[in-house]
Amino acid sequence: MGGAYLTAPGGPVAGDAGRDLAASAGRVTALRAPEVQTELWRASGQGEARQLTLPGPAPAFLSVSPVQVGGQTTGVLALLHAAPPPPATLPLLSVLAGQVGKASEQQRVLRDLAQVREQTFRVLGRVLEYRSFETKGHTDRVTALALRLGQALDLPSTQLAHLRWGAYLHDLGKIAIADDVLHKQGALTAPERRWMRRHVTIGETLLREQGLVPTEVLQIVRHHHERWDGTGYPDGLSGRDIPLLARLFAVVDVFDALSSERPYKAPWSRADTLRELRRVSGTHLDPDLVETFLIMLESPAWSGPPAEPFDTALH
Repeated sequence: MGGAYLTAPGGPVAGDAGRDLAASAGRVTALRAPEVQTELWRASGQGEARQLTLPGPAPAFLSVSPVQVGGQTTGVLALLHAAPPPPATLPLLSVLAGQVGKASEQQRVLRDLAQVREQTFRVLGRVLEYRSFETKGHTDRVTALALRLGQALDLPSTQLAHLRWGAYLHDLGKIAIADDVLHKQGALTAPERRWMRRHVTIGETLLREQGLVPTEVLQIVRHHHERWDGTGYPDGLSGRDIPLLARLFAVVDVFDALSSERPYKAPWSRADTLRELRRVSGTHLDPDLVETFLIMLESPAWSGPPAEPFDTALH
């Protein structure tokens, strides 16, 4: 006896006989036979479990139960027998198909929720971009650069996802900063600087209260203005006491701030920007991360779109 869960690539199978159910037959090569495929398609189209006898020099017996997700048949569970199967085979196969369908539906719902979360985080970042008159595209640029740097460091997919979300949300706390401070084009006074610096703790508090944001994301929001030499804020952390993803994000945030136009400055040239990164390496920024970032910028492939990190626990 052999069995498999067969699915058609691309979605539901019912009514679409142009797709190949044999593609997922695995090692059960007999399920690839044209006459077997015909019966599998017929069973999936009728949406009911069936037992069939397949004629031939050596008769075979086929048990089939469609798997349905969201009211649509997305595949079939199939068992191929060399001898007539016991009467209990088909009911048990139907129960198993129902469980597979429920599990598939749960996975679909989780994927949909993950997509909603992803888009919500990104929209928040884009809204804040306009709220603070940042250069258009800042959020997407720092997100792409952070992911590139994370991939250059071989970070696992879970950390890449947290890095992406932290990039979206890093300036969330600026929503609470007064307009006359946030939009001021000249130098800030000492009280204004203290108020502006509160955006990192405000952002962390807003996200922590939701109870759903991972710790590494909160660390990016709170600590991306810490400095390698301990003179940053809000906690004056130094060196490797600063969480890795916050140190990483600080590099790309500084790079984008220097190379982009802001209300208070023109964009720096690429040469001047890279020169400044080297100058603050080891004081403001993690020197190892700066070195990796500069090597990445010299790579011919660095400017392409970063691969989407994927983790089954997150998506």
